[in-house]
Amino acid sequence: MEEELDVDETQQEETVEQPHNELEDMEAINAASELHTMELPTLTDAPITLPCSLELPATAEPFPTPTWLSLARFYPKAQSIAPPNPARVHYFPWAPIPAPIPLTEPAFFDDEDILVPTAPSAYIQAKQAGEQLSLTFNIPATLPRTAPRPACPCPGPPYGLPARVFSTLTHDQPLYPWQTECLKAAMETMDNFLYTSPTGSGKSLVADTLALHALAQGVCVIYIAPFVSLVQERADTVRPACAAMDVPAEPLFGPKVIKSAPRSPTLIVCTPEKAVAVLDSWPRGAPTIGLVVVDEVHVVGDGRRGALLETIMAKIVYSQTRGAGMRLIATTATLPNPEEFATWLRAGCYVNTLRPIALSTFIVTPTRILDAEGTVLHTLPPSRVPSETAAVVETVNDRGNVLVFVSSRARCSSLASSIAAHLAPPDPTIAPLRAALVRELAQNVTVSAARSLEIMAGVGFHHAGLLQAEKSIMERAFRERVLSVLVCTTTLAAGVNLPARRVVISGIKVGREPLDSTRFHQAAGRAGRPGFDSEGVSIITVSDDDAEKAAALASSSPSPAESCLVPMEAVVSAACAGLTSTVQESVDFLACTLRHIQRPFDAEEIETAARELVDMKAVQVSQQRLSPAMNFKAGHLVGLSFAAVTNLQPLLDVAKAFDTRSDLLVLAVGVGSDGLALYSNSDVHRVISRADTAGGSSVSRTAAFLAVDVGSLLAHRTGQIPEASRDAVRCLVSALCLAEVISQGFFPRLYHKVGSQFNVGPGAVEALVESTLSSLSTVGRFSDAMGYPLLGSIFRGVARRLRTATTPPEHEYFIGDDY
Repeated sequence: MEEELDVDETQQEETVEQPHNELEDMEAINAASELHTMELPTLTDAPITLPCSLELPATAEPFPTPTWLSLARFYPKAQSIAPPNPARVHYFPWAPIPAPIPLTEPAFFDDEDILVPTAPSAYIQAKQAGEQLSLTFNIPATLPRTAPRPACPCPGPPYGLPARVFSTLTHDQPLYPWQTECLKAAMETMDNFLYTSPTGSGKSLVADTLALHALAQGVCVIYIAPFVSLVQERADTVRPACAAMDVPAEPLFGPKVIKSAPRSPTLIVCTPEKAVAVLDSWPRGAPTIGLVVVDEVHVVGDGRRGALLETIMAKIVYSQTRGAGMRLIATTATLPNPEEFATWLRAGCYVNTLRPIALSTFIVTPTRILDAEGTVLHTLPPSRVPSETAAVVETVNDRGNVLVFVSSRARCSSLASSIAAHLAPPDPTIAPLRAALVRELAQNVTVSAARSLEIMAGVGFHHAGLLQAEKSIMERAFRERVLSVLVCTTTLAAGVNLPARRVVISGIKVGREPLDSTRFHQAAGRAGRPGFDSEGVSIITVSDDDAEKAAALASSSPSPAESCLVPMEAVVSAACAGLTSTVQESVDFLACTLRHIQRPFDAEEIETAARELVDMKAVQVSQQRLSPAMNFKAGHLVGLSFAAVTNLQPLLDVAKAFDTRSDLLVLAVGVGSDGLALYSNSDVHRVISRADTAGGSSVSRTAAFLAVDVGSLLAHRTGQIPEASRDAVRCLVSALCLAEVISQGFFPRLYHKVGSQFNVGPGAVEALVESTLSSLSTVGRFSDAMGYPLLGSIFRGVARRLRTATTPPEHEYFIGDDY
């Protein structure tokens, strides 16, 4: 039974206001006068904490005005003084050490005679008069930094771990030289650390060792991976070593939530979406979070998910400037701008460019073989066998295994069939294993005669349209070499670790879009199996006309990761986490983002963002204090994004209009923007027409709620769905799909039957169910936090019915699912 953890909103203790004592102020001034004779350190871009041990009275005001004014006069060159009794007490993991209070140069008073502390390079005034918000400030030219943490000698293998733990982690295999060097560099400092190393070089082992080392020191570790498949893989990989330490290692994604505080050091492996709730609402009494590991950090440049990951990391960096003890480790295989990231993270940096197994890339056309630079190496005679099929057959005949990346799901199936037809009959020793694989698949999916023949030939395929169980079976069979060939879409390149002797990339497009350099290098880097191959080979198969483009792709470097941060969303997130409470602190926080490193903020941009936040009532600004609105606090607590809260609020405003007799409307809210991909207009017409006949008023009410004109859709059987209504139509179709799942109830081929009705793969239906379950759980908790408990119970009730419909009767719910 897995231990449950509970995420509750952390409460701040109230500071007790003490009566102001002028005598104590004079004593403080006298003490400061004595300290003034000491030699002060030179002002740098790092905050300075003066050697002051004054006993200052606690106060309910933001800052004890007379005392700090006096100290500011005696220390005009000081940037900050850390009070022994801080005015604000943080119980978040972000700031376990009281943050230094910056001083003015010179000190001054505002209209209410309260000292406004500010760093010399960052002055701000924020006043709100009616609806007019006036902001004046300077953006910090240099980023705030903490003093370097003390160096410590690297313990060397087994790196402070019990021998049995290190042996379990490494499988008794020696480390590569670069791994030893990287671990030494990372362990000789307690500063943040960034390292990069090519795919297939063993970079995950370094992160796992550092995580286990931190766990051995008695702290909790958060390991962030961008995809659910990676979260599951990392948890499965490190769990045996954690078990040898008697440390829990649990994956956290989807509807799973932390139900109770961990009582001992724990490794939590999670997606960025779950990391927000974990870090911002870490329970009191739990062991400290001492380390956060971010895998695939280049994802920072990937749209909204990248913006979320950047916000998380910026919070850690900002909290460190305020004295927090949490450390950050980041790693990736494809990051051409590591120095820029290291500057952002204030991190040590280790870059390994050598692969333990050499990698060669070739381009194959119907008539030529070229190297990665486009030089023709050989000419080929005419052949009826496609280039990618010939490359695969050659490798399999040499007892190697091959990953074949294609541009679409449909291409997966067709190419797998073509390859299987050209392979020799299987070895008698492997045939029984492949027959067992067919039987195992048949327990989960319908296996056609054609697919059975492909598997017996040693060929499988893998794409997002398959059920999760089906994908896991294919991955395991390929790892165990029951399958010699796995044809897959390029999304697998950024997912689980499946090394092969040879990688074949069919074409240079993903769907209709060009294959980008980052995804290409991730796919090509799978070639070469440590311990089996002396060389890895990647092959790009293209037409003769595309050979030049393929050469440019093969010789290119991955694109630099560029910030996707949305400043106002990041500001609200930091405020909801309790990290910032003034406009100045928000400006300082933005200075801790990658965006500020790459494209420094200017005054106009920040002022515009502040006005937008105030106009949309996301925050309130009064007397230089910034506080997030209740709905954004509640959304942040349960892990909802800024955009999700913005979209949900109108729905809660009409909560009384919810028809509790029908699941359809509730399901539409749960689907949000993560619905099924739209297919042809004729299919949409067929689905909605059938549902409108069967569902009647329920469909009409849901369509009206989503602003979908059903009459117009039914009147046009062909043509394109208007762009303006595409998302709403997708949401309606997806809700209808989920309603069909609930009405059918569980049976072994449920996803296949419903998928065929909606012209999508069973895996797409499964993914829709899982994402909606997570969303319904989150929205239910959000409704509770907003004071809508009845609405919250409605969402949880629909989630339970959806889970029941998709779960075998004998299956126990995962105890962390929040329904």
